[in-house]
Amino acid sequence: MNGYLDPQSFKSLVIKQALKKGLIGDDGKENALFFNLTEIRKACRSLQAAFPDHFLHTYAVKANPLKGVLEEIRNEGLGAETASYCELQQALLCGIPPSKIVFDSPAKTKSEIRFALSKGIYVNIDNFQELDRIVEMISKGQLDPEKIKVGMRINPQVGLGKIEYMSTAGSTSKFGIAFQDYFDQIVEAFLTHKWLCGVHVHVGSQGCDFDLICKGIKVVVDLAVLINKKKNSNQVFIIDIGGGLPVNFDGEEVRPSFQEYSGILRSRVPELFSGQYQVITEFGRALVAKAGFVASRVEYTKVSGGRHIATIQVGADLFVRTVYLPDKWPLRVSIVSSTGEVKNALKGEETVEWDIAGPCCNSGDIVAYARRLTKHIVPGDFAIIHDTGAYYHSSHSKYNSRPTPWIFAVEEVPSSSQDIRITLWKANESLHEVLHFFTSYL
Repeated sequence: MNGYLDPQSFKSLVIKQALKKGLIGDDGKENALFFNLTEIRKACRSLQAAFPDHFLHTYAVKANPLKGVLEEIRNEGLGAETASYCELQQALLCGIPPSKIVFDSPAKTKSEIRFALSKGIYVNIDNFQELDRIVEMISKGQLDPEKIKVGMRINPQVGLGKIEYMSTAGSTSKFGIAFQDYFDQIVEAFLTHKWLCGVHVHVGSQGCDFDLICKGIKVVVDLAVLINKKKNSNQVFIIDIGGGLPVNFDGEEVRPSFQEYSGILRSRVPELFSGQYQVITEFGRALVAKAGFVASRVEYTKVSGGRHIATIQVGADLFVRTVYLPDKWPLRVSIVSSTGEVKNALKGEETVEWDIAGPCCNSGDIVAYARRLTKHIVPGDFAIIHDTGAYYHSSHSKYNSRPTPWIFAVEEVPSSSQDIRITLWKANESLHEVLHFFTSYL
């Protein structure tokens, strides 16, 4: 295959192979999430090629904590950014070394802080009370100040992006220490505690433009320069600039690119490229979103008020963000037949508007509204929902007791133009596993 198949043809071939092997179909195999390993590796390599060697790139585990994803990330040389103790443990279990792990949870317990720092994991504190906890642990001999690496998350208060609830640099954000409100206290903390060696900022995810992101990063870079000047040392040698690179959900093209982002950063915040600091990134969606796609069987079709409706076997249980905020998180949908053939409108044939409806008992459980597709969608076809590798499986809802889908890794077979290697990463949840969430006696 060697990359010559266009993405639509590749996905169609995956479905054909999966159907042929009995991996999708009836009897609990109606839904599957596929990860294109070639795309994950390509994204990781593109990221690393765009930045100099003093950048440590960590993957935001929250995007998708699957063991298979983390092992691919590890094999490509990336680290892990973790936002909970369980994410931290998953990163360790998947073989990511502590020196490449960042712990960013805004609600760390004392035991979690102690565990992470004692393992040599870099910890970004979220507030002054968390700072006080570390000071207390040091005073009690529970931590060695010479062996810990601690950064401070700063809310630069530079404003919100297009998706306000996803933005983290507004004046009242719950994350980090407000820069304008507590500037003097921030500087004093660094002057007092020499083991505070890093600054951290993350302006937001999808919906934040480069100008806003760079403004936030510039705030913490200038802060690091100021502190080091006051201390006449290189005390602050880590600058964690977070992630937030948006993803193109309108088509297959990967844009913006890491190379483009790197060029903008080099122009706007050149200090990051001086080699004076270790710079940490925390990309998630930009690394794995486009590598994933979901296939879900069409169970029924009907017409209501002139609108065609196709009901598939996945919806608000998996696509939580899209269902509840469809204008902010629209997903592309295409249709393949029960044999995996792409179903486009025939030549000269008009398309019709379809709502792609999910299975949940919620009138808003619509994966895609008014999409113009072929009028020949029938039960047994499969809807392909694109760009679903990030923040969907990891946000799965237990509403209506729906099981998680089957998950497979797919990759090209170099010696063949018509074969796909499909590897099971995780079986779907069994009835027992679904019910166990709600009971204690199974």
